[in-house]
Amino acid sequence: MWSKKQVCGRLGVSPVTLWRWVCSGHFPKAIQLGPRRIAWRSSVVEAFLAKTEGA
Repeated sequence: MWSKKQVCGRLGVSPVTLWRWVCSGHFPKAIQLGPRRIAWRSSVVEAFLAKTEGA
């Protein structure tokens, strides 16, 4: 599982940009782990990277 900070670092974007991508459907939604914690599955992040780097 990747935290928001880890995903932003790997993608090279700010948290605001990541949020916009999620809201627009450009990036998959996170999984809610708790009341104030979200994360993405590693496989989802890697699949997104493979798709965008291959395009």
